[in-house]
Amino acid sequence: MDFDRIDREDQPDLFEAEAAAYTGRRQLDYRYLRSFRDYQAAYSGTIERDASFLLQKRGQTVGLVYAPVERRGVALSMTIGGGYIPGPAVDDDEAERAAFARLEEIARTCGAEKIALHTSLTDPPWHWNRFRAYGFVDTSALDAVIDLRLDEAALRRSLRKSYKALVNKYSDNNGYSIVIVDANNPSYELHEHYRWLHAKCAGRVTRAKESFDLQYRMLEDGHATLMLFRSEAGIIGSAYFLHHGPGVDYLSMADDPDFAGQRLPVSHVLVWAAVRYFKAAGFHRLRLSAPAGFSLCEGYGAYAEPKELGIAHFKHGMATGLTTYFRGIRYYGAAAMRRDLETFGAALSRSLDDRNNEHA
Repeated sequence: MDFDRIDREDQPDLFEAEAAAYTGRRQLDYRYLRSFRDYQAAYSGTIERDASFLLQKRGQTVGLVYAPVERRGVALSMTIGGGYIPGPAVDDDEAERAAFARLEEIARTCGAEKIALHTSLTDPPWHWNRFRAYGFVDTSALDAVIDLRLDEAALRRSLRKSYKALVNKYSDNNGYSIVIVDANNPSYELHEHYRWLHAKCAGRVTRAKESFDLQYRMLEDGHATLMLFRSEAGIIGSAYFLHHGPGVDYLSMADDPDFAGQRLPVSHVLVWAAVRYFKAAGFHRLRLSAPAGFSLCEGYGAYAEPKELGIAHFKHGMATGLTTYFRGIRYYGAAAMRRDLETFGAALSRSLDDRNNEHA
């Protein structure tokens, strides 16, 4: 059947009101929230058009599709910062087909070179990469996930043996404590300290203050949580989490390089604190996000650097399982595909060299 459509470009207020209602009713991933879409727009800085839309059947919303079009150099693409955007959230297969047909129409009309989409762990509940049915190249990766529905004893057993002693020693013991900043305990001052720590850890300012202020807006709205690792000397690390519905995503980690010589297990302690905190809050899963792979190149689009492999190894020691993170790219121009193929070739070459060096 034909669907009615509400385009954000034509009816922004109605779109946002209906999108918020649908996101709440379906308990969709936080990526469909307006506050996160605003954050991504600030992160991109190059969005030329927001062609997002809703699908309706008999006056009821049955699909929400995020469709930003950004300029990457001289080319247009349906991406964020050159990366993936969440795929359509829909009620059924019929709405899914209509959503992808409209995405293709937008891409072809505006001359986009590609669309890059990913799914979430909460919607849709796919068992295979359905992007492939709509002409997308499979670029899926691995994700490490912690099942918060397990009892705490089972979660503790899943920790890598060497990690157990670390979280026991430094979690609210021996002069160390965890500070929670969330909607119930907001603090713009501590949030600004996180921003400062983020830049100090990176060695430079990596993004505009506006994006951090939008994160704080999500925190005030109850969709973000900042955790700080404090010692007697002050705050030495932070972890940021985003959430809506049953799932939580680990967004970022930053620690103070001035304390690097002490080799404190900042990441271990903060992630374990998050496990206990979000489990008690009733969430079902904690997704540790990319990187979570085992080698420099595991497939087209699934790449890592040596430092990222170390981060992935850490996540494997904290997680109760691995899952497929479904992603895909639909190409509309040979130039975009050639650029991505060059990236793939370089990643594959590095990975082969790395493995050959291991066996030399």
